[in-house]
Amino acid sequence: MKELKIALLISFIILIIAFIGIFFRKPVVIKEKIQQTPSENKIFEGHFLGLEEAKPIVLFEDYQCPYCRKFFTEVESKLYEEFIKVGKVKLIVKNFPILGPESYKAALAAECASEQGKFWEYRQMLYDNQFGQNLGVFSDKNLIKFAKNLNLNEELFSQCLLNEKYKNKIEEERNIGFSLKISGTPAFWINGEVYVGFLNYDKIKELIAE
Repeated sequence: MKELKIALLISFIILIIAFIGIFFRKPVVIKEKIQQTPSENKIFEGHFLGLEEAKPIVLFEDYQCPYCRKFFTEVESKLYEEFIKVGKVKLIVKNFPILGPESYKAALAAECASEQGKFWEYRQMLYDNQFGQNLGVFSDKNLIKFAKNLNLNEELFSQCLLNEKYKNKIEEERNIGFSLKISGTPAFWINGEVYVGFLNYDKIKELIAE
């Protein structure tokens, strides 16, 4: 009995160490030259911040991804103030849900919010409420609650979400990511190259200047 308890304790400690290693690992940046723009320029379609004619940065994100949230909270606002607001850069965001069913649901919900002019506000709501992966945080009930908190039409939003209205759009954007050999999030398309992994503000500035 004592040996069993010790074995269980050791197994538990190993699991905790593995979890810490996964969650706090340093993201790897993979750079790959893209010779052609995929899918007939569809990479540049979608929700964006900035002027239409500004230099594009494309962000592939998953709303359950902790490093996507890190980019959102630590980098995006600085990027907006120095480059986007003044017309030097536009940030295009694309869905790349790969971390499970709640990633997909959250992406659907953000697209449904866009119907009522609240994509960016809803996107922030998702990142503000991110906690773990597939733990019920982005359940249908909670996603509808977020919409209600933003004063969206609850009935229209619910119909959109539950009917998976934007399923094809999300799948198309994910396939664009796969065509760029993206395998994780966040991922960035900048100057014809793809970077997979978190980029801090100094690195983003350096790439913009190239």
